[in-house]
Amino acid sequence: MLIDGVILWPITWVLRQSIPPGWFDVVLWIFDAVFYIGFVGSIYQGTPGKILLRLKVTDLEGKRISLFRSIKRYMFYQVCFLFAYLFLYLVNISYAEANFELIDVIIGLSGVLLGIVLGIAPFIGYLMVAYTERSQGLHDKIASTLVVVQDKKVNK
Repeated sequence: MLIDGVILWPITWVLRQSIPPGWFDVVLWIFDAVFYIGFVGSIYQGTPGKILLRLKVTDLEGKRISLFRSIKRYMFYQVCFLFAYLFLYLVNISYAEANFELIDVIIGLSGVLLGIVLGIAPFIGYLMVAYTERSQGLHDKIASTLVVVQDKKVNK
């Protein structure tokens, strides 16, 4: 993801300069989705970063995934980021509305705790890679995909 970010940074910069501010996030999300879904669902089976690291995304049998499965994988990958944004929003709201009366402190702390839980939850999906038998993240499990080293056979 870091390599892909470095590759996409100049394109993002050009988009930011040429698109009205209200539309930038929408256009960037669409561009990001087309980029990742297109590369992962293509004959390359991965983004440029995965290709450079000699990794590819396959189905559970080691075959190329369909465009539909690539979309499914991307959408669940994005759900993790949605929870992280929700975490930041809840923490921000909790502090902004606190007047330091007891009830406001309780409401503020509950928002912070909920935000922390929702903020940590997405990372559990990524941490699963280290602890699952086939090194799958939550988005891989849901989409029935694997990230494997190119030229290596898939263990069933």
